[in-house]
Amino acid sequence: MEIKDFSGFPMLSLTLYFNRAIEDKHWLEAIVLAHMYIETQLRMILGFDDFRKTPRAKKEETVYSLNRQAYKKKAIDKLLYERIDHFNSTRNNAVHNLTLGIISYEDLEPMANEAAKLIRELNDLETAIRSRRT
Repeated sequence: MEIKDFSGFPMLSLTLYFNRAIEDKHWLEAIVLAHMYIETQLRMILGFDDFRKTPRAKKEETVYSLNRQAYKKKAIDKLLYERIDHFNSTRNNAVHNLTLGIISYEDLEPMANEAAKLIRELNDLETAIRSRRT
């Protein structure tokens, strides 16, 4: 898949790179890109006026803390919160275990595929929030 310059559209770029990584079976790259996408989506969701009662998320905040904030503000439901939390902790363990040789590169495939589902769900949520604002 050829990626054109979409530098003005960072979420589109992330999505295209993620899809290419999945297509090319570059599981570690897909997982890293999914993590970036999830972090960015949570920041965007928290930035919507409907959910923002406090200042915007700080740059140093992690997916863990952003996820927790989004859940506390009822921007995401409990199931999505748990799935993001599971992805985040599993990602940390998987990278560590891959480095130590405990798991093989191919063992990352199910995690990358689960990340694709999370990306679609977060994208749908953002679209729904945007549509309620107009």
